[in-house]
Parts: sequence; C-alpha cells; structure tokens
Amino acid sequence: MAEAVLVVCPGRGTYGAAELGSIMRHHGGSPLLAAFDVQRAERGEPTISELDGAARFSPGLHGAGTNSAPLIYAAGILDFLSLDPQRAEVVAVCGNSMGWY
Repeated sequence: MAEAVLVVCPGRGTYGAAELGSIMRHHGGSPLLAAFDVQRAERGEPTISELDGAARFSPGLHGAGTNSAPLIYAAGILDFLSLDPQRAEVVAVCGNSMGWY
C-alpha cells in the first residue's frame, strides 16, 4: 500500500548555493532534463545542466530570473516525477508561487 505524501513545491529563490549540483546528482541522464537542455541551447541560453554543473554558485548568474526559474522548475518537476506511485500516493500539493506549476 502506498504511503500518503504531501508535495511541497519550491518557490522563487529556492535554488541557491547549497543546491548547486543537485539536479545532476539526482537526475543526470534524465530524458526530460536533456529536453530542457536542448530547448535552452536552441535559444542560446545556458542549459540547466551547465548551470547546475557550474564549479561555483554565482548569484548574478544563478539568481537571474531567466536562469533561476528554469532551475527551480526543472528540479521540482524531476523530483516529482521520480516519486514511485507504488510507494507514494500524492494526496496534497502546496507551495509558493503555485501559478508557476
């Protein structure tokens, strides 16, 4: 039987220095991450993988809305999609800036 879980979605500003590398650590090789990277590369923007894989966190680079929002969204959706429906039944979702989701 699946355990009931509450999903808390991150809001703006939740991707900081402590999160640097977390997307690649948990979701490197994900087809969805690769698709996000292609979309950003086609627009001449740094990819999620490049941003997350940077040697250092840069508030000016990582904190810019054009980069922070996609980082936060990518991390959130990849984490959400990694939930095993056999083990976790989502019974509620909450968070900041829910219109984004």
